[in-house]
Amino acid sequence: MKKLLTLAASLALAATTHAAAVGWSIAGATDYVGGTYNLFVIGLNGVTSVDQITAMVAAQTDVSSYIFADGAITAAAVSKSSAASGKSIAYSGSGTDNYSAFAVLWSDDGKEATYTSTASISMANDSTGKTFGFGNQSTNFANNKFAVGGGSGGGEPVPEPTSGLLMLIGAAGLALRRKRA
Repeated sequence: MKKLLTLAASLALAATTHAAAVGWSIAGATDYVGGTYNLFVIGLNGVTSVDQITAMVAAQTDVSSYIFADGAITAAAVSKSSAASGKSIAYSGSGTDNYSAFAVLWSDDGKEATYTSTASISMANDSTGKTFGFGNQSTNFANNKFAVGGGSGGGEPVPEPTSGLLMLIGAAGLALRRKRA
């Protein structure tokens, strides 16, 4: 047991030493001032594609474990370009690793969202101060809009049909079990 704890501590220390603080900047968010944004890094916490996250957002699934950084949109440009403002990205070994990221922006009423294109950066081992630079995304924001079920302004998300069916079958099974007993 002592060996396992020592191994776990050394792995945690290694991951911490192989991390870099990363910033980001996005321009062209004028239609979403008053809303919020979340930045996602592909490859971080199981994020494999833009489609994966946007589908979860549209269905109002909890995406908190996938978020790299978030905040309010208070100006035409969303910018957190200071390296200290980002969370650390852990990356493996020596050499250079390439990371892609995209941002999802919500309208102020939470009923509509949009997303950027992906932006990539390369980080050499132990590098700091890198920034995902998205440039002006106004065209992407206009073309990538989608509805968010229920919105944050009220209403509960609608459960998917499969979940409702499974709940119904479970309730029927419990009722039959009680009748037989």
